[in-house]
Amino acid sequence: MSAIVTAAGGRPRTASKSDQAMCVVDTIYCSIAMPLADGLALVRIMSRAVEVERDWSLAKKGVEAYQVRGPANVELRMIRPDQLIPLKPSTATNPPAKGPAA
Repeated sequence: MSAIVTAAGGRPRTASKSDQAMCVVDTIYCSIAMPLADGLALVRIMSRAVEVERDWSLAKKGVEAYQVRGPANVELRMIRPDQLIPLKPSTATNPPAKGPAA
């Protein structure tokens, strides 16, 4: 069985479950699954980042400024590729086919 993995540039590719170490990177906004090497690179980048919030009081004066809130919060967890469950289409996104008109 294979898992769909997004390669650099957002292009999907198929990877064998046994050929690639995977991870989940958690931020305060979302959790993202990716190859381990990409996750390590993302965590390395995020370790130099800070969380900011736009200062709207200065924006009213025509100044774009951001208040630093603290270091970016990011966590990496290693997973096996078989822990990724493919997204199943739901009836909300794929309505059932209409039957013959009554």
